Amino acid sequence: MGKWKKLTAFAPALAAVIVAACAGISLNGYTAPVYAVEQPEALVTPEPEQDTDAAEKKDDTKKKDDTKKTTDTEAELVAAVGSGSFELADGTYEGSGTGFGGTITVSVVLKDKTIQSISIVSAPGEDAAFLNRAKGVIDRIIASQSVDVDTVSGATFSSKGILAAVKNALTGQEDTSEPASASGAAGGGASAGGTVTVSKIEEPAAYRDGTYYGTGTGFGGTMKVCVVVSGGKIASIDIVENSDTPSYLSSASSLISTIISTQSTNVDTVSGATYSSRGIIEAVRSALSQAAVNGSSSTNGGSQSNTNNGNNSQNNNQNNNNSSASKGSFPYQDGIYYGTAAGFQGDIKVAVALQDQTIKAVLILENEDDETFFNRAKVVADRIVDGQKTDVDLVSGATYSSRGIQNAVKQALENAKKATNGETVPDNGTSSGGTTTIPEGKFPYEEGIYYGTGEGYLGDITTAVVIQDETIKAILVTESEDDEAFHIWTDEIGVPAEKITRFYRDPETGECDNFWEHGAGPCGPCSEIYYDRGIKYGCGKPDCKVGCDCDRFMEVWNNVFTQFDGDGHGNYSELEQKNIDTGMGLERLAVVVQDVDTVFDINTMKAIRDKICEVAGVEYQKDEKTDVSIRLITDHMRSSTFMISDGILPSNEGRGYVLRRLIRRVARHGRLLGIEGKFLTKIAQTVIDECKDGYPELEEKKDFIFNVLIQEEDKFSKTIDQGLSILNDMEEKLNQEGRKVLAGADAFKLYDTYGFPIDLTIEILEEKGFTVDEEGFQAAMKEQKETARKARKVTNYMGADVTVYESIDPSITSKFVGYDRLTHQSKVTVLTTEDELVDALTDGQTGTIIVDETPFYATMGGQEADTGVITLPDAEFRVKDTIKLLGGKIGHVGVVTKGMIKVGDTVTLSVDAAKRADTCKNHSATHLLQKALRNVLGSHVEQAGSFVNEDRLRFDFTHFQAMTQEEIAKVEQQVVEQIANNLPVVTENLSLEEAKKTGAMALFGEKYGDVVRVVKMGDYSTELCGGTHVPNTGAIMAFKILSESGVAAGVRRIEALTGNGVLRYYKELEETIDKSAKIVKTTPAGLTERLEHLMAEMKALQSENESLKSKAAKEALGDVMDKTVEIKGVKLLAAKVDGVDMNALRDLGDQLKAKLGEGVVVLASVADGKVNLIAMATDEAMAKGAHAGNLIKGIAALVGGGGGGRPNMAQAGGKNPAGVDQAIAEVAKVLENQL
Repeated sequence: MGKWKKLTAFAPALAAVIVAACAGISLNGYTAPVYAVEQPEALVTPEPEQDTDAAEKKDDTKKKDDTKKTTDTEAELVAAVGSGSFELADGTYEGSGTGFGGTITVSVVLKDKTIQSISIVSAPGEDAAFLNRAKGVIDRIIASQSVDVDTVSGATFSSKGILAAVKNALTGQEDTSEPASASGAAGGGASAGGTVTVSKIEEPAAYRDGTYYGTGTGFGGTMKVCVVVSGGKIASIDIVENSDTPSYLSSASSLISTIISTQSTNVDTVSGATYSSRGIIEAVRSALSQAAVNGSSSTNGGSQSNTNNGNNSQNNNQNNNNSSASKGSFPYQDGIYYGTAAGFQGDIKVAVALQDQTIKAVLILENEDDETFFNRAKVVADRIVDGQKTDVDLVSGATYSSRGIQNAVKQALENAKKATNGETVPDNGTSSGGTTTIPEGKFPYEEGIYYGTGEGYLGDITTAVVIQDETIKAILVTESEDDEAFHIWTDEIGVPAEKITRFYRDPETGECDNFWEHGAGPCGPCSEIYYDRGIKYGCGKPDCKVGCDCDRFMEVWNNVFTQFDGDGHGNYSELEQKNIDTGMGLERLAVVVQDVDTVFDINTMKAIRDKICEVAGVEYQKDEKTDVSIRLITDHMRSSTFMISDGILPSNEGRGYVLRRLIRRVARHGRLLGIEGKFLTKIAQTVIDECKDGYPELEEKKDFIFNVLIQEEDKFSKTIDQGLSILNDMEEKLNQEGRKVLAGADAFKLYDTYGFPIDLTIEILEEKGFTVDEEGFQAAMKEQKETARKARKVTNYMGADVTVYESIDPSITSKFVGYDRLTHQSKVTVLTTEDELVDALTDGQTGTIIVDETPFYATMGGQEADTGVITLPDAEFRVKDTIKLLGGKIGHVGVVTKGMIKVGDTVTLSVDAAKRADTCKNHSATHLLQKALRNVLGSHVEQAGSFVNEDRLRFDFTHFQAMTQEEIAKVEQQVVEQIANNLPVVTENLSLEEAKKTGAMALFGEKYGDVVRVVKMGDYSTELCGGTHVPNTGAIMAFKILSESGVAAGVRRIEALTGNGVLRYYKELEETIDKSAKIVKTTPAGLTERLEHLMAEMKALQSENESLKSKAAKEALGDVMDKTVEIKGVKLLAAKVDGVDMNALRDLGDQLKAKLGEGVVVLASVADGKVNLIAMATDEAMAKGAHAGNLIKGIAALVGGGGGGRPNMAQAGGKNPAGVDQAIAEVAKVLENQL
């Protein structure tokens, strides 16, 4: 955290709290300790095995003498001896059976009817390696005290011979079979047995050309091949790595030509080299899986079953070691953990890298087993990583070694569990340390764990990099000195260490549970304080603690140590001024103090909840679905009431859209509860009653809040039923087509036409098991926005944009000195042309001048920039604009009209005084106007934007409806009165806190510095403002409102004039009246009467004209009802009529719609060389999906025009009469796509 003041002054002395402290947070990583303990004895001792790998045992067997007697030292190391039931006398019995290469003789020691030991006396025809493997059958016989046991996979013939010999010794049963070698099966090596095929797979039709590498498991370990594909076919296969016996590998390699000739890996293994040949097949399939054109895999991932087509071939299954680690579910903290367990000849030691609850890698650190067998056993580690579990198959033929690896991993995970539970475990790792420079691409280092240390913000950070197969498997932070918060809480505040829980950063997302940030801006680690509510709120689990999903531990307080400035993209810089942002959750604290279950049960929320139950006629906690709606309305109505009070109004963008979504969800859930009619204001009244003591503005703005809610509820009620009907039709269509995902275009239609926010559509569909194509919805939204954007003209000042300004020395600044002067001398510090920095500007050049101090006001705060001149005795620069640049610089943009101006010159800057004076009048008038609006309309009025120049003023403000003429007149009168009162305009610089105490109005959401400028106009108006103003309100002279209009949802605009602008306005008005009077041949005094007579005459003539047009239109159209067609159950009448204007076309459309009854009417007419289109849809047609506006959009382009409108009526114009017939013909197709 660094350089913090002690927390003692504000830390609570709460004995019942648990602190989740920032104890190990670094922006470069997270803390993950490395723990390990030796394996408990219970895990070290191998369990009795059913598939014993006798080939790994040390052969202590001694040569037999001529009497063939055996001793205890000749017995094999076996599992615990069971209790037998052989009805034979105690003694030693000898027998023989047929193995792979000849007769196998054994001696069996029997005591108390139980087999005590079995020794192989002779086996002259057996391969030593396979005979050692086959000895595993002896363990099975002794363990089960039965000769009815399985042979050893991988040494079938030899183990079968041993079984037959034991049977012969105990029962006298003779083995009359022939040796396998005599029947043609090759012995020894990687296999001994008949022909074996690896399980067949479905192969792709073709491959991409290229060189591909793949791996498989041979007899001696991993085998790697290189496969070249040319012309879509397998061209060559080369073995590049292997550990198999050369003679058997040579035999197995004959497979390669077969694979190439057949262009398939579905081939038989080579008899006598089964393991090696199967390894080749697996490796080739692994390589070809990367080349498959159709995306199907050529690799039979996981264990591959082998089909025995011969006589019990000696083989076993192997896992494919090519898959990457899947997502695990080990509930332990990240780290590297060590485990040790017994192998065949000694201990096996492993390191397990855990990250994000997933085993990223298992590394073998130490082992003393035979290299050949241990290489085979290592596949167990891959199986554990691939399956994310320790319960995996062992490797037949390397049982002890593979079980040792398995148990060592289990031990490591046991250590992880202990570390997660807070137990201390020692680090017994043997990994190499030091800092490693990692190049790009492959990492050509030996498998291992490598440590490196770097400097973090708050201390050194050590990371562990796990490398395996030349790949980084995991990077974990193992040490960090960012423990300042932990020590403050424990050492200085006195919180017991056992009450502190550390949280750590997620290695993949970079997020941390106790690092607070919200987009770009100040951020930092935090200490979260929890209250233990007791066992009754817990889950009952013995390991229940902070972070558990139950309700026992509730966060009530959070201290954020804001020490970084984030850019929102993962980049951070240290703040110069650090601080601690501390805050408690009011409602959560109330839950604790009132000892209730949830926030919905505290007194204020319960009152809202109870009101909803009263209005809906339902009971809480009787039905879960009902309870969800009750809680949702409770939360959303409270939020909506406060948002409206803060000046936020429903809209389709930003916070306004959030409010609209909340209100519409409330309306929908009200219907689910059975509430009929409007109800939002009833709930809002309860919200206000419960909260007004702490928030008196709610009562003050109650009427405004109610008006906004009523208007929004009215808007949505007009479309919700129709929208729900359309959505229901969409659901039925999905069911009919067997689909579960609503198309994004359909979701956008509900949003665009019926006002359904996307999350409302998602919520409704999820209740019925459907989802929404959200990407498709966003694509439709983006397309609409891009279309709208293209329709707007975008201009930019200066072709070089701002790149030239970015080249200016950041240390150069400018100071504005124009509050009390319009002329000032200063030194030129920077000169630029439109695209580069220069030392001088000469006659005719356009550029920018920057000086140390300037009286020119730059455009900002809604006030247009000053203009004027910058002069030298022999030079002049005419300033056309003044702009605010980054770093506190002010740029004067203009053109040199004579002479030359150089960097370093001391120039005279003169502002256009007349323009500044008129601009000041308009700016000061906006302050009077805002105050008057709040007086007349209510305190909810807030500035939403403004623009003032020398000609006029424009003021945008929050209000939910159009102003009446009476309200406009009252506002105008108040402003005029304050101008007449000649109020003094006083400005002063105050701290932000001092300014707020004066009652100064501030812009909502505006960022202010520590010192602000306060502008006071008598006792009437006080605002924060950096602009220029008149010395007193009398200087404004006059004020006249020209217009009041809407510019956005909940935002109105007033345009007005002041001073000389009002005088010019009345002068122009007088001239217009005189000119109008002359046109109608009367005087200005008689103008009104004359116009009334003319209007009456014109109205009579228009009526007669419209009647004639209507008659002509009917005659031209004739009887068109026989042209009616039906499209998916909707009647459509589309026709062309000539010589009819738009008004007559609308009348005709109304008549035909009435005659049609229900359906869609589309008419087209050509009049005076222009095309008129109109479309109308009835309620029933709209309920089925018809939309007149979209219908017009679909055909207007065919007549060279555009247009649109409402769902029930729309019109358009066009310039291409030749396209009318095609447009009429297209109507049916467009309508069909809508339904």
